[in-house]
Amino acid sequence: MLVGCSYRSPQSSYIKSNENKRDWAEIYVNEVNSAVINNDPDAYKFFMRELILEANRLNKEKRRGG
Repeated sequence: MLVGCSYRSPQSSYIKSNENKRDWAEIYVNEVNSAVINNDPDAYKFFMRELILEANRLNKEKRRGG
């Protein structure tokens, strides 16, 4: 008996069109929390930096009125 699974990756146009809809700050907060729970200082440093950069980007965007 042969068993297999089929996996279709999302189309690149779908990924690109939905990239702007992602809440990166929320994603980074979840990753920081996960790093703390898993006692992973490297992941914590990486995602905390990304979170700070994203917060700065959002603040600049807000000040510009966008």
